[in-house]
Amino acid sequence: MAQHVDVIVVGAGLAGLNAAQLIHAGGRSVLVLEAADAIGGRVRTDEVDGLQLDRGFQILNPAYPELQRLGILEELDLRPFDAGVMIALEDGIRRIGDPRRRPQWLLSSITAEIGDLRAKARMIATLGRIWLQGSLDNPIARSGSVADALQLDGIHGHVYERALRPFLTGVFLDDPAHVAAGYGDFVLRSLVAGTPAVPARGMGALPRALALRLPDDAIRTGVRVHEVAPGRVTSDAGEFTADAVVVAVDPATARRWFPGMEVPETLACTTWYHVTDEAPTEDRAILVDGLRRGPVVNSVAISKVAPGYASRGRTLMASTVLGEAGTSDDEALVRSHLATMWGVDTAAWETVRADVVSQALPRLAVGAPMFRPTVVDDRLWLAGDHRDTPSQQGALLSGRRVGEAVLRALR
Repeated sequence: MAQHVDVIVVGAGLAGLNAAQLIHAGGRSVLVLEAADAIGGRVRTDEVDGLQLDRGFQILNPAYPELQRLGILEELDLRPFDAGVMIALEDGIRRIGDPRRRPQWLLSSITAEIGDLRAKARMIATLGRIWLQGSLDNPIARSGSVADALQLDGIHGHVYERALRPFLTGVFLDDPAHVAAGYGDFVLRSLVAGTPAVPARGMGALPRALALRLPDDAIRTGVRVHEVAPGRVTSDAGEFTADAVVVAVDPATARRWFPGMEVPETLACTTWYHVTDEAPTEDRAILVDGLRRGPVVNSVAISKVAPGYASRGRTLMASTVLGEAGTSDDEALVRSHLATMWGVDTAAWETVRADVVSQALPRLAVGAPMFRPTVVDDRLWLAGDHRDTPSQQGALLSGRRVGEAVLRALR
């Protein structure tokens, strides 16, 4: 006999967990089925030999409205990055930062060879305008790419090629020339509005905090779902029936289960983790290569940001490249590029692991819709950041919107 519950949620990533906790708070019984051995989806942290390893380099932006709406930030014990970025150039590393929040970087920001003072002033003015003229809750679609929009604002030459382009490529996992301008506005606005951070005990703290808002028996991990339909789910644990079903799975699975729904392509990345006894920096900032001399799009001494990421006085380095690049040949290129970027000998850095994240981020290409439908059929909804902005904000917001829709439907 099929087991019955008010609402079944398939997938325990951010979207699924947020939908589930909201439905539970609304007085409905809910069961979350997760195929993996733990919750979190793409947002997970593993403990390995005294190290905290996120499943690929990730950051959390406390300016996201959904995080503030949840009132969850204090539970995460956030450790902030420096308000700026480091850029590797011919003459070494230059630090570019917000002079209000990082005044000690002012001289480096002024003298860095990424354009003259007028070009830097235009960049600051453009970021300020983007921040003032929009909302993180409701991004506005507009034509063209991020690169097109910045070009129209007079941001080009070295200030774009050496600073914004390499930095944004790491954020989007794609060249800004291929990314929708409206989504770019959302990302830039969020970076100006808040200081990115990581939880002291890793990014997995975020899904764990969401799960604590659910009853102990509401989540079942290690349960693979085979089929979903309005009001019914078939899985390894048997068949379940429900008044409503929320499917919060990765884009590839969503595309396979619902071929009639528009689901975007996804972008892959690989994060290489190394440990070293001699830290290449004391800064808590991301380093990018302004000259793009190798495959690494960004690198950070993540244990300088959050010391709990590494024990025994070691420094944990997280370095990310685009695509699936986890072979020994890939690492040789990564290690060589890191030596160039940081200006140190990386031969003694110990390799911990390579995290190949095949579905790291949905692609929001030029001309693509900012938001996609979530209603599949009567009593069946689809959630995830592939229905909204590709971000933690998008995943959480999608989960909330679907959760609210379910509660309205069940009145």
